[in-house]
Amino acid sequence: MEQVLRKLAKEYQDLNGAEFTRIEGRYIQDSDWPRWQHIGRPVLIDDYFTFGEDEGWTDAWLREVFGSIPLSIAVTPDGAADALKEHSDGRTYFVEPLTEQQDITSFLASFGQDDATHQEVRYLQSQNGNIYNSSIPITELHALRQHIPLHVPFVHHSLGVEPDAVNLWIGDKRSVTSLHSDPYENIYHVIRGVKHFTLFPPTETCFFPDHEYPHATYTRTEAGLQLTPSDPAQHPPVRWLSFDPDNPPEGTRPLFITVRGGQTLYLPAGWNHHVRQAGLGEQGQGVCVALNWWYDVQMEGMTWVWLAFLRKGIRYLENEEEGRRD
Repeated sequence: MEQVLRKLAKEYQDLNGAEFTRIEGRYIQDSDWPRWQHIGRPVLIDDYFTFGEDEGWTDAWLREVFGSIPLSIAVTPDGAADALKEHSDGRTYFVEPLTEQQDITSFLASFGQDDATHQEVRYLQSQNGNIYNSSIPITELHALRQHIPLHVPFVHHSLGVEPDAVNLWIGDKRSVTSLHSDPYENIYHVIRGVKHFTLFPPTETCFFPDHEYPHATYTRTEAGLQLTPSDPAQHPPVRWLSFDPDNPPEGTRPLFITVRGGQTLYLPAGWNHHVRQAGLGEQGQGVCVALNWWYDVQMEGMTWVWLAFLRKGIRYLENEEEGRRD
């Protein structure tokens, strides 16, 4: 099995290299989306969306639009949300952020603070369709619907489907998204700042260390000054990828794509991605603002089965190795 999976990954690398499609938005045709979906490789799109050109999505504009609406903000000690962390008991946990309600003015004021006086990192990253969710009539940020399209035109015109969710992301360079994959076709648009994606195709997932970890959530101490992981017994364990994308396993070949303000990335379902971000100020200071549209993968056909097989490949290898030891 290991030889088969390695040969599969190598053939994919040889056929595709480290290249990806880049296209001007004005040249996109309705027939492009089914072709991109069929090929299943990332596409970087320049100047496709025109919304936000008048508003600029500045801090002042965000404060005016949101007013005093309470926002669900993810809070971590170091910017690593939904990530593996070594706890004081010596075990490695999968830890989710603490979610706190905060208005936009206080939230924006948390950026650019001196690290010595402001350790906590805050990130608007609720990931639940905070602007639009196909199963929820009124979402937390529904006020933004009048300012953005609720579907991606080249997807909608081609297939006539609506997204499952539309999300807003606001953070600074301290927030990092750990390596993972999603069961969605992802259209990711950066409005302000820059996002740095480290990508691995589904054919390489089988080489990633993949283990089950105790599952915890950051909580406040009684004094309210420090974030600590909760008792993992309160949650079922989580299986998560466990390696540093800067030192990828042998046999993998990462693809690096930087998405700047005004650019849009098509990230196919099943692609593993690690994301860093920054503002555009001095040394990347400032706020990064992005949107994404998630389109569900259909269960019919081979796509879902194929992605599931590749995702479980590491367990096949582990079982094979255990069988050899027995």
